[in-house]
Amino acid sequence: MRVWQCTGLNVTGVGGVEKHIAEVSAGLRRLKHEVHIGPELPENWIFSESQERLIVHTHGDFWPNPIKFRKHRKALCWIHVCHGTSLGRVVACREFLSISGWRGSITDFLPTRFADAAIAVGQNALEEARRYFKLKLPAAVIRNGADPTVFAPLKQIHLKPNLIYVGRSSDRVKNVPAMLEACAAVYAVQPSLQLQSAPGIDYDHEIYPFVKNLGPLGAPALAEALAKCRTLLLCSLYEGDPIVLHEAQAMGLPVVVSDIPQIRSTLKNYTNALFVNPRNVDSIAFGIKSALFGLAPSPLPIIRDWTQVAREFTAFYETVFKASK
Repeated sequence: MRVWQCTGLNVTGVGGVEKHIAEVSAGLRRLKHEVHIGPELPENWIFSESQERLIVHTHGDFWPNPIKFRKHRKALCWIHVCHGTSLGRVVACREFLSISGWRGSITDFLPTRFADAAIAVGQNALEEARRYFKLKLPAAVIRNGADPTVFAPLKQIHLKPNLIYVGRSSDRVKNVPAMLEACAAVYAVQPSLQLQSAPGIDYDHEIYPFVKNLGPLGAPALAEALAKCRTLLLCSLYEGDPIVLHEAQAMGLPVVVSDIPQIRSTLKNYTNALFVNPRNVDSIAFGIKSALFGLAPSPLPIIRDWTQVAREFTAFYETVFKASK
């Protein structure tokens, strides 16, 4: 069986989705399937009536061009993998529009307009998929397939005790002033505190002494920044991309986040999460102090058997084939 992981993600990265793609692909290869990872189909994978159908996995960051593959559509078995994060939602629609040449509106577009089936992996992913994609097609749940707690490093990272990292920091994002004021309050009693931050904040004289600007954060820079930090502090009311939270979870890193339902859902059962009032300086400062000086890293989880995960995927392929006959 041939499986095309249609993605532009760097599968050597440390993100939960990237790790999922890499490990599932390795498991499929161990089961003697052919696997290609990349945004474009390789030239030697030419469609032929004599060949079995080609499995196409999409993960929300990249889509096969439906115009380009229109005449080969019956040869494709398109399975969308919903990871329960923003990668499978509005961001995906925007990327689809820019990459594929699709001329419909975002509100008209749903992946299920083209996909044959869906697989939900990770925390709350099936609920996410049903709500957004309005599934009326074969669907399966691969339990914990992309659960970020699976991806902790084999050795616990030795984190510096007094560093925090601020995600998605910009003076145009809500609640940054309260976050900075809370950092300054902690700095007043803990002068060893350092703040690593993405650029964009207009720092005043009280903030500047303990700030290190990181520059633009791609995936490698994000991983490097988190590896150096003791705590992840997110300053936006809606916290931005859940992938950043998943990175922190994978490292057992304490996180200080807004106490809102969306974030509680993302961090479900994560014991190193501190929920604060994002508009209250004292609440944020208390969260920072607790994270820096009161929490230990989470114990390492058990790594899942990825060959078994690949078997679950393969079994679902057969289900989809039977349903389509």
